[in-house]
Amino acid sequence: MRWLNLGTKVTLAGLLLLYALRPELEQFGGKVMPLRAALFPVAAALVGLLWLCRGRPRPYPHLPDALVTLATVVDFGGNAAGFYRYEYFDHGVHFVNMAILATAFGLLIANTVAPRWAKAGLVLGFGAVLHTIWEISEYWLAEAYGAALDVRAVTTIWDFTAGLIGTTIAATLTYLWLWDRVDLGGRVFGSARDGSSRPEGRPHARR
Repeated sequence: MRWLNLGTKVTLAGLLLLYALRPELEQFGGKVMPLRAALFPVAAALVGLLWLCRGRPRPYPHLPDALVTLATVVDFGGNAAGFYRYEYFDHGVHFVNMAILATAFGLLIANTVAPRWAKAGLVLGFGAVLHTIWEISEYWLAEAYGAALDVRAVTTIWDFTAGLIGTTIAATLTYLWLWDRVDLGGRVFGSARDGSSRPEGRPHARR
């Protein structure tokens, strides 16, 4: 997982460098790229910063860290490649990124003592709130700055539908397999000590 994490970070850095060197490219026009370039590195560092604030508990949450960064790579890379001119690519990004980010959240809460049905519910709620914030942000950016973002009602409904499907898949994965995978999600949340959840390496318990 360490190499996957490193790979996503390097890819994001390469995309940011491309934008820094060629901001005049047509595919970057009207997409609020300066804001993306400022916020995406912060998002990519978020899990690591939480880990540091928690006193660097082991194991390091490489997989959720990589997933959060991967979501920024999908968005920024789609813009760099000009794929957002295809309407269904945008819907696909909402599906993929909500599945990725909600799964990352599910992994991060694996160390908490909540039962797995509650963790799945938290993942579903997290994804719903995050996606709502995403859509509201798109609307206000389009209104305030004239960004070339499609905020038509029909497009927003499709985006919400795609995001809800992605979030539901993440919640299902959390319920079935990821609810106690502290070895993958680390101890950013919950107790920083061993024993607050399933010890690493123990076979999954059935509930």
